[in-house]
Amino acid sequence: MKHFKIYLLLFLFPALIIAQSRMIIPDERKINDLLTKDITDIQFQSPMILSNTILFFYNGSAKSVQIAGDFNNWQNDLQMEESRSNLWVLSLKDRIPAGQYKYRLKVDGFWIADPLNPDYEFDMGRQKLSILNLTNEFIPNKKFPFWVSNNTYLFQYKNTNANIITIAGDFNNWNPYSHQLKHKGAGIFEIELELDPKVIYLYSFIQDGIWIPDTYNKKQYRNAQNRAVSGFYADKTNSIP
Repeated sequence: MKHFKIYLLLFLFPALIIAQSRMIIPDERKINDLLTKDITDIQFQSPMILSNTILFFYNGSAKSVQIAGDFNNWQNDLQMEESRSNLWVLSLKDRIPAGQYKYRLKVDGFWIADPLNPDYEFDMGRQKLSILNLTNEFIPNKKFPFWVSNNTYLFQYKNTNANIITIAGDFNNWNPYSHQLKHKGAGIFEIELELDPKVIYLYSFIQDGIWIPDTYNKKQYRNAQNRAVSGFYADKTNSIP
């Protein structure tokens, strides 16, 4: 099995940032640091889980490479693209719940396990299946307010200088005291709210007594008090890019 040159990572995907996987890519700076060292080749594993995509690789001569697994109900609709000679890549950008997912590659009509993935198991027929492990739910390009499940949405506020953050809006009659966000650390405050679906809500955060629109949400309006507030349509597709 050939090694992939590490510069390929930047050539294909220059925006590599924090990842959640057994192969961790902390940030672009570390990648650049590696490139400046006397390292010509580096062996890495597939799949590679980044912040907004899951990358699958296949290295070899082929006319067609597909991938199927639990994450797409084993449908043959995920076609890998030949990025350069003998290097096939698939970028998976779907939201996937946490869990263990079995998958295989279909190379020129023949099913095989992922040669670049050391995690595998055998099914009842002794067929080798590769494993994708997601410790946390994979959520690419997360937008706030963020749909969690059913009619629940997650609101987030970030400010390292903030002490107390509350939220007021149509859902609580603009009460600035009834809904306080929980500090999650590193200046991040969050709250989950259950909202009626298909309704437009106006809301605002209150940071230590000061009303501030949601900086994550570019849709801003004026409420009855002529205060700048944020607007949000409660529909789960509104949280999906």
